[in-house]
Amino acid sequence: MLKCLFYNFTRNLNIHTDKKQAMQNNAEKLFLEFFKEGLEFTGTTSHNIQVIFDDFEHMMLPRKYETLSIYPPMIAVYDENRLYVVKRWVKACVNEYFPTLMRDLAYYYAYGFWEYYTNGIKIKPYPGNVEAISAGFGLCLLNGVPVDLLPFIKPDKIVEILRKFTGKDYSLTKSIAPDGSTGYLLCLSNYENNVLAAKLKNIRNNNKALKPSTATDKGSKENPFDNIEDAIEYIKAWEEHAVANDLFANSEFVNDRYRYNIFETPNTSNPNRGFFALPWASSYTAHVKNDFPKNSFIVTQLSTIGNNMSWLFDNKMRSILPKFSLKPNLYKRKFLFRGQYEEFEEEIDGKRYPTCKPNIYRGNIIKNPLPHRIKAYEMGCLICKHPLVELLGVNGVTIFNEPFRFQLNLKGLAQHYYNKTTLLDLTSDIDVAKFFATCQYNPAKDNYIPYAADDKLGVIYIYDIQMPDAFRQHTRPQLSTIGKQYVFARSAMQSGFLLDMPSGLNLHELPNVHRIYFRHSQKISEKVCKECKNGDKYFPKDNLSAYWKDLRDSPNSSFKISIKAREMYMQLHSNEIGSMEELNKQLKEEGFLIGENLWPTFPDDILTEYYKNAPTLWKEFCSDIYFLGEEGIFMKQALENLPNDERYKWAFYK
Repeated sequence: MLKCLFYNFTRNLNIHTDKKQAMQNNAEKLFLEFFKEGLEFTGTTSHNIQVIFDDFEHMMLPRKYETLSIYPPMIAVYDENRLYVVKRWVKACVNEYFPTLMRDLAYYYAYGFWEYYTNGIKIKPYPGNVEAISAGFGLCLLNGVPVDLLPFIKPDKIVEILRKFTGKDYSLTKSIAPDGSTGYLLCLSNYENNVLAAKLKNIRNNNKALKPSTATDKGSKENPFDNIEDAIEYIKAWEEHAVANDLFANSEFVNDRYRYNIFETPNTSNPNRGFFALPWASSYTAHVKNDFPKNSFIVTQLSTIGNNMSWLFDNKMRSILPKFSLKPNLYKRKFLFRGQYEEFEEEIDGKRYPTCKPNIYRGNIIKNPLPHRIKAYEMGCLICKHPLVELLGVNGVTIFNEPFRFQLNLKGLAQHYYNKTTLLDLTSDIDVAKFFATCQYNPAKDNYIPYAADDKLGVIYIYDIQMPDAFRQHTRPQLSTIGKQYVFARSAMQSGFLLDMPSGLNLHELPNVHRIYFRHSQKISEKVCKECKNGDKYFPKDNLSAYWKDLRDSPNSSFKISIKAREMYMQLHSNEIGSMEELNKQLKEEGFLIGENLWPTFPDDILTEYYKNAPTLWKEFCSDIYFLGEEGIFMKQALENLPNDERYKWAFYK
């Protein structure tokens, strides 16, 4: 009697597991996801197909053939409604980073069932059917997986099969990966691409934020909400209504299974445009339909344009590694928020006007920003020398056989650690905005206290995310993600986004920004402050925060500005400072010491504390990170396992 597990694919594609058997391991689940996708693609979902996993111990152990790079056939028996799969084979595919082989064969046999139910033809075991192999390669390409075609597989055949099942026309093109390997990628025909581009243009031109049909002037300064609780309920209903009516959120760019990075004229310099892409390396990743937790972080590939600090480092080759952010989940989200316990004002020509600007533009700071800028850059360079930042953000890592380098948002981190910058903080979590709208910073104790002025008005700013262009990095104000930044937890706890604003711009002036006013309630403020542990929930204390606050707030003479911080200043403000000698002179006039050290260094006690807790910190860091796509669970496991990888242990253990 076979010791096996049964998976029945019914009309609604529910997977039923024999209760007498243990749950299948993740490798088997991954095979099932691929097989299910193949059945959905061909429309073969109305038949009661069973996938049965067994040890089949009489079969040889899986091993790779050096010439073909494939394993012996995984299928023991293949009949009208059953597929028997060797357990060891699927595990070997995952353990040795060959999920594409598993994907290809799952698609091969899914196509075989279509062939049988449609034409009564029973295909031969892999690789005995050229059309089924072509279908398998085609589905791999639709998923953005580069493939090398076997000599007897023709691109035209793949295009023909894809056209038959999708009604669209395609073409294949050769690609060269950063490591020099070659393979084919799939793109739509020019006509199909232009159809999609026209749809995106229509969204761009006609996407509007809508208020609920029951909207009144409630929430205005003249008619504020009675308290913040009522204001937030209104905002939540408004966002839900806006998402339901948003052209982008309800488009194929978000909801389709396959991720196509369309080719548009403004993006001709981006080599990733015009191809089907892996889910975690595609456009709009954080907006795509998913079932991840609402407050999770999604691995999202970034454009190489903007926020690229590779020039800071000696090894320029690092810049070719794909760069990713850990972005708050934006599926079914339309708004970002900013909470303030009061609306600030500025005086212009003797009159006072409401204003909302980054902290470096407030008061007299803008008249002499140099001391604040150089402190922020010094901190950025200090962060670069943290071992985890050097590993993930500078050197890069391999996760499930894929190269990754995670975004170094140096200015954003400086913003979250007491420095003044051109950035304005936003959040995708309304509860974070609620905290800032009801609690006030207490610099004496470096914590937050309830805002107690019941006669005053608080305000919540609503920033309407204007997709598909909201995160394009070509003009200011520029919206970007800070999200998760290594072991520096503050930005993650705040589900952070950043708006980089030029001098003179007021947030009030942006057409996609709205304000909701409410009356303060001391009782509610005290409750929120208590629930947020006087700010510790969103500003968790760590050694770096204490060290940097003391250093930043001490007399300027305690600073010895590193060479790299000064290089950063010269790079970012070359229009203001003509030479390094001129910068050094100005810094000395401000009371700073000029250091001869190339980089700042972390104090030994901070690094000792980090290495002591690194495994626990890393586990916490990975807990709410997700990768899109069927392989996502293995990508996450590989990320979690980095401290055990011999190549990377140096960043976790002293």
